Amino acid sequence: MSIAESSASVEVSELTPEEAAAVFDRIVRSALNLSGEQFLADLDAGMFDDVEPDAHPGLLDVLMALPLVR
Repeated sequence: MSIAESSASVEVSELTPEEAAAVFDRIVRSALNLSGEQFLADLDAGMFDDVEPDAHPGLLDVLMALPLVR
């Protein structure tokens, strides 16, 4: 049986902007020990412009979650 033939159902629910911000904040706190708000302020101030994401554990996870709030 192929995936196309399966009868599995998938549900999608959209996050409100507040829920998305809360999820982003949890990701940032667990990955970088910063608040989501502080990370965004640092990002806007250019603190991560010359930073290689792979060189800082957790940064890539946060950058991948950025579309939740931007």
